Amino acid sequence: SVRSSYRRDDRFFPHSASSNSEQKGPPPPPPLTLQSRTAATEIVTTANKTCPLPSKTIRPPIDVDITWLFQHISSEDFNCNFQIDRNNQNCFTPRRNACIDEAMKYFSDMSTWCDEVCAYFLKGAAWNVDSAFRRNQSHNATKEKGEAERRATSLESINAGSVFVPVLPLFEDPSSTAFRTGQGNGISDKNEQNGASVTPLLPINDVRLFLNEQCRTLDEKIGEIVAKFPPADSKTKLITSAEASIILLTCHSAIITQYYMDSIQSIEA
Repeated sequence: SVRSSYRRDDRFFPHSASSNSEQKGPPPPPPLTLQSRTAATEIVTTANKTCPLPSKTIRPPIDVDITWLFQHISSEDFNCNFQIDRNNQNCFTPRRNACIDEAMKYFSDMSTWCDEVCAYFLKGAAWNVDSAFRRNQSHNATKEKGEAERRATSLESINAGSVFVPVLPLFEDPSSTAFRTGQGNGISDKNEQNGASVTPLLPINDVRLFLNEQCRTLDEKIGEIVAKFPPADSKTKLITSAEASIILLTCHSAIITQYYMDSIQSIEA
């Protein structure tokens, strides 16, 4: 038999490694641990078979810089605070400008990070440990029952397709009566039309409806995960609802970033 241990730490660094090496002065604040879990289990091999897992695997950190995101969130009301600097000489069009290029780089990096996190669980060490443990667990069950249980609680069964994505490009004629006036969230330029302020943005109330639907479908999906997978505080299960939820959230985040980048590209498509 082989005892297999698993440890995962999710941390937020209030600074980047590059900025820390360039700046002089007091040391940066320590990282904040957002989530951490340790578990161990025993895998029994039969007929003198070798262990299906390596004796030790240490995965390098999977990092992403989220400075751009925090720079564009208001510290007063936590609303989005982004606008294009049209006075910049390198601002040519709504798509071809430095502000949008920075945004696209952030979302591209975030998309890559989400893919790498998902790949770690679905194809990396954690998945190998989980698969070996499930094969070992199912030897007392019938083949059909064991396979059905494996599929029901497999990490590969997680799908974010049913979670609402609150990102979609919308083009509306400002001269039409259906165009909404005076209800935007104030993060874009406004022009005067017939004495009323006009904004190309959805009213904040509509944005909240979209976000509420996103939260509702997320909660519903996470509820399904919690019902199928072992509890997150388990010390003997290597893969629990905590890891399954991370896969769901990163898959959903990857979809959001792709929708955002596609929406920006559609402006001048």
